[in-house]
Amino acid sequence: MRSGDLRHRVRVEALGPVRDSHGDVVRDPVTGETDQAWTEVATVWAAVEPLQGREFFASGATQSEVSTRIRMRWRPGFTPAMRVVHGADNYDIETIIHVKSSRRELQLMCKKVAQA
Repeated sequence: MRSGDLRHRVRVEALGPVRDSHGDVVRDPVTGETDQAWTEVATVWAAVEPLQGREFFASGATQSEVSTRIRMRWRPGFTPAMRVVHGADNYDIETIIHVKSSRRELQLMCKKVAQA
């Protein structure tokens, strides 16, 4: 992987419990459920490569779906439960590919779904 190909700055985030200034988990006062929010796991250089796009109708609203490959240097700990943020776009991670199992490159196969 050439470093010149990694020209997009992306943020990888995980969904987790909201904590207050003392480190305690914040709960909803009415239901007692834990509040959840996206928190940053890493900010890395990557190549964001759209692969295909399509529009479809679901429950009366037009939606668009874009499949995207995000390539980056290998690092441990990423899971499909996380998401990638690039600019104003959020990408759900569908699959993580360890290219040639060499611990040199990761390919995240992602989906961006936006409602019109």
